[in-house]
Amino acid sequence: MWYFLFILLPLLLSPVANPLILASVEQHEKHGCIDLQGQVVIPIAYDDLGVWQEGLLAVNRGAKTKNFLKRGGPWGFCNPQGQEVIPIRYEEVYGFCEGLAAVRIGKKWGFINPQGELIIPAQFRAVGSFHNGLSAAANATGKWGYLTNKGQWHIAPAYDTVLPFEDGLARVYRRLTKRNEYGEEEGLYGLINRQGEPVLEPCYHSIGSFHDGLARVEVAGSESSVYTKYGYINRQGELAIPAIYDRAEDFSSGRAAVGMVDPQAPKPSFGRALHYGYIDETGRQIVPPQYSRVTSFTGAYAVVERGPQVRVYFLETDSTGQIHNADQLPAAALLDRQGNRVLDFDYRHLNLLEGGLLLASRRTLSGMGVITIAGEVVLPFEYVNLKYLGHDLFMDNNGTVDEEVLVVNRHQHLLFHRQDVGMPAGKYEFGVFHVRTEGLRKSGLVDTTGRWVVPPIYDRISSLQEVIN
Repeated sequence: MWYFLFILLPLLLSPVANPLILASVEQHEKHGCIDLQGQVVIPIAYDDLGVWQEGLLAVNRGAKTKNFLKRGGPWGFCNPQGQEVIPIRYEEVYGFCEGLAAVRIGKKWGFINPQGELIIPAQFRAVGSFHNGLSAAANATGKWGYLTNKGQWHIAPAYDTVLPFEDGLARVYRRLTKRNEYGEEEGLYGLINRQGEPVLEPCYHSIGSFHDGLARVEVAGSESSVYTKYGYINRQGELAIPAIYDRAEDFSSGRAAVGMVDPQAPKPSFGRALHYGYIDETGRQIVPPQYSRVTSFTGAYAVVERGPQVRVYFLETDSTGQIHNADQLPAAALLDRQGNRVLDFDYRHLNLLEGGLLLASRRTLSGMGVITIAGEVVLPFEYVNLKYLGHDLFMDNNGTVDEEVLVVNRHQHLLFHRQDVGMPAGKYEFGVFHVRTEGLRKSGLVDTTGRWVVPPIYDRISSLQEVIN
């Protein structure tokens, strides 16, 4: 009995992390943070903010807006109590990752810990952030390698650019001495492992991230350096699927969307006429290239379109909502992983959502609604500008004014309808919606009843984050 109490007592007395939900706000060109009760947590006194990482927020004094971007002024860090725990004295900072934050002192970069101690001296021309114990860094000559969290070179600087390691492999870049036909600098990408050993010498114009064990690669095409070909390599650096495609996307759910130029199709005013289909991880063609636009598979399904590839078009409708120029508009269908049509081309637009739902617009009738994979109507086609907010909630503004919002759930229950707010962010998180009012000039937060949680007294609200206190 006493033995079990001895074990449980430290657990009961140990502090429990208390997450805060904080929103970054702007008021009179100053920045700070508030909680969901509207209380100011970080004083609205800074000229710029970063994002919360590992319980600390980068804060700036002296930044000025130029070309819509904030520039200049020193940086430091605040904790969730609003205390400046690391003085504002650095020319530039990155957020904390794995207990270290990159800081620029003069023209050199180093790393500090959460106590503000300089753990890795500022001696690098450029750095990244730490991931899985390593950070990219460039020496004085601009060559890149990888550092340990002790500041030692784990992989010596030998590349012109490097990317973070992903599952034991990193993409590295070497610049070529020659330039392309337009006089632009060119280079090639390869792969290394965590020991710095080449898995693939630089030989591709680009290498994507690995998905389903394969990464998309880009090689020079036969027409010019503008038009390239795409294929896929495996994790050993071997070309697993030949580079024969004019467009290719990452693998998802065992399928990749690929595009081929259609030499018989009329040449568009810009670009090339492409038809899209799908392949599997062996390169076997599952769906021949035949569609004007496709999406990657989300689970077992993907949306495909046929018709014009131009996305700007106008509906010609009458008072009944009948669309008279439907034959000139894209038509959308839903495919399964075998290429079978689950929903036929009866829709002008389909957008896969979570939980087996789709946002949909009918091909011959105006209005938006929500349907299931089987085509059953969940929300009727009576909305004008329906958007998905997450958590089975939907927003529509009736397509009339910027400041009108109604929110419904998937069961057609109206949560609220307000004619004095807009919802440009279109997102529901942490129990609130970010809305704007007064000609979209002021921001506040409302709950699922439309009641103000944070009144619209701010010029901007952004970046709601869960912060460990």
